[in-house]
Amino acid sequence: MSRRTGLGAICALLVAGSGAFAEPVGGSVYVCPSQGGLPAVRVEVGRVETSAELGVPERDTAFTIVHVQARIEEAEDSRLVGHMPFDVEALAGCDKSRSVSRLQDGVTFQEGYQIWRTAFDGEGAGFFTVAPGEAYWMALGIVPEAGVQP
Repeated sequence: MSRRTGLGAICALLVAGSGAFAEPVGGSVYVCPSQGGLPAVRVEVGRVETSAELGVPERDTAFTIVHVQARIEEAEDSRLVGHMPFDVEALAGCDKSRSVSRLQDGVTFQEGYQIWRTAFDGEGAGFFTVAPGEAYWMALGIVPEAGVQP
């Protein structure tokens, strides 16, 4: 996880401005591919925040964080990761599915968000820049942080 700076942030602004990927909103659902033959991951957007909304000084690089819950797409009883923060660009490889009115587990999401936010405000937390399909499996310990091994 990282805070975006430099050339990556400029590219993000160019992509966002090009209309190539519509920014997610709360309630959006995406299906994200996984690597190495692992099942696709479904992410439900619980909150979207810009760097300005998070109180990041204007002199720093602007970014947008998408806060989601994640689980395996085809398995309703799969392990739910209650809160995962992503750079908005990380969802670019995902397919928008449909909108939902609420998260699967709003309490777990809010608890995870509050822990993340406290750490973020203390400059101890960042956000994922890898695809949600990769981050989900890393969070469960199925694949190493470097990615899926062939």
